[in-house]
This record gives sequence, structure tokens and C-alpha cells, in this order.
Amino acid sequence: MKNLFALFFLSITIFSFSQDKKISGYLTAKKFINTYDDTIVNLKKYNIYLLKDLNPSTKAKKILESKNEKFEISISKKDIKKYYYLEFESLLYGNAIYVISKIPNDSVLIAQCGENLGYQNSNSNLEIIAAKPAIYLYPKVKTEIEIQHTFKG
Repeated sequence: MKNLFALFFLSITIFSFSQDKKISGYLTAKKFINTYDDTIVNLKKYNIYLLKDLNPSTKAKKILESKNEKFEISISKKDIKKYYYLEFESLLYGNAIYVISKIPNDSVLIAQCGENLGYQNSNSNLEIIAAKPAIYLYPKVKTEIEIQHTFKG
């Protein structure tokens, strides 16, 4: 009986430590119709990558090439230890980058390209990093514009 209990306890322990992080959701972007109207759309064609760091020359691991609006991914414990960031990339709308450890397991993530909206279904302090800033300007008349920004790093 003791051996059976020990085997049961060991299998539960191994199972709990070997669970993958499961994330599902949508990648969205603002689609500008005109100067006064913009619409949030779900994207269908995008890639999801695991990143070790934010250095563009570091090789990323592609985990999904989506052709559907909804994604469902599973990140192994081994990959969670190796990779720190989750990147969503759309060729037309840019990207969004999230810290993997701050995304709850079994969560629904609504990621948005170009803006730091983050995890909309939670009040958690999810750290979001914008890798490619996008600036949209639609002046009604010819206008001279000067933009200054100080980037960290």
C-alpha cells in the first residue's frame, strides 16, 4: 500500500511540474478607414515567435504561422526557461511583444499590434514591450511636423 501511495504521489508531482503553458486568443490591429474612423480587426495572417531577448540579431523560434483569427499555443517548461518573450508579428500591422512569465496559464490573450493594450481580460500588471513604434499622422492641411523621442536601450 505504501508503494502504491508513493507511486501515485510521484506521478502527480511529475505531472504538475511538466505542464506546458497554454495560451489562446486573437491578434488585433487598428484598421484606419479615414481620419475620424478606425476599426479594430482580428488578424488572420501572422506569426508567433519565442524570443530569448530583444536583440534583433538573436534567432527567434517560430511556434505558429497562423492563417486563422484565433490562435492556440502551448509553450513547454523547457522553452519557458530558454525564452523570455512572446512576439506576435504581422507583416502589414507590425508586432506586439509580451513577457511570457507574466501571461497566466490557460489564459485568453487579446494582443494588439502597435499599441500597448496588453492582457485585456485581467487587472494584472502585464509588462508589454513595443518593439516597432508606429506613428500615424493625418493632418487636414499641409503641416510641418517635428517628432522627438528618447528610446531606452
